[in-house]
Amino acid sequence: MWGIYDYLIWALSVGLVGYVLFRIMAGRAFTRYLALSTYLLATLSFTVTAALIYLLYGFRSLEYRYFYFFGDAVLSLLLYLVLAGLFERIFSELGFSRYVRWVALLVLAGTVGVSYSIVNSAGDRILGKFVVELQQNLYFLGVVLCTLLWFSMRKLNNMPMRLMQITLGLGMFLGAH
Repeated sequence: MWGIYDYLIWALSVGLVGYVLFRIMAGRAFTRYLALSTYLLATLSFTVTAALIYLLYGFRSLEYRYFYFFGDAVLSLLLYLVLAGLFERIFSELGFSRYVRWVALLVLAGTVGVSYSIVNSAGDRILGKFVVELQQNLYFLGVVLCTLLWFSMRKLNNMPMRLMQITLGLGMFLGAH
């Protein structure tokens, strides 16, 4: 059962994500940052739904475990798309935007392949182990991509401060996982 601090942290996280979404929509930047906005909406829905499933079924239930791990895997994939969108935005000035999509798809396919090959010998419950391994690999890949993105923006010099802040924030978030 949740205590007062659990409810407080949950309310704070929902409120913070809601506030960021409100600021994006109030600034009419939803379509400009479509991938980030979609990720934030998915995070908000995931957080609220996970709390409801937790309260209905409990922490140790299969419903909560499956929802948590598969939902977090979907959020990891969406976060990867956010990073790919940032790469595309930065490299569009150099004329490489069409290559960024293909490279992003190849890197994602490689990450899925590596994750599958790691858990292939696991035997039973391969899907659950694959999801966890994919999440870990995507988080690590995200840290590496944020670092590359940051160095690319520093090299190009005239990048908007907001993109730099988003990149640094995503890097810190991914590094915490």
